[in-house]
Amino acid sequence: MHEGCSVELREKKAFLMDEELSRKVFDCKIKKYNENDDEICLLLNNAQLPEISLDAEYECRIRGAEGVTICLGRVLERYINKKGNHLRFRIENGFYKNNLN
Repeated sequence: MHEGCSVELREKKAFLMDEELSRKVFDCKIKKYNENDDEICLLLNNAQLPEISLDAEYECRIRGAEGVTICLGRVLERYINKKGNHLRFRIENGFYKNNLN
């Protein structure tokens, strides 16, 4: 459904008490969307894996042909393989459209 689309990933809420909220926007690309498990496999561009917190909620803005689709969720896993830095993202609230310009 969203394979190949570009994504902006932003930290919205830190779960750890002493952790500061990151203001960095991460540029990603969707490699695979698993509708049954509500998970997205993302390829992380121009960032290092340790910059992505596993203890935070993220906003995922998907830029597709029909506009911007947004979801909230968590990064479950981050790993490196020969194709680059990957994130496994779990969608927690479904998708919604951004109708504001």
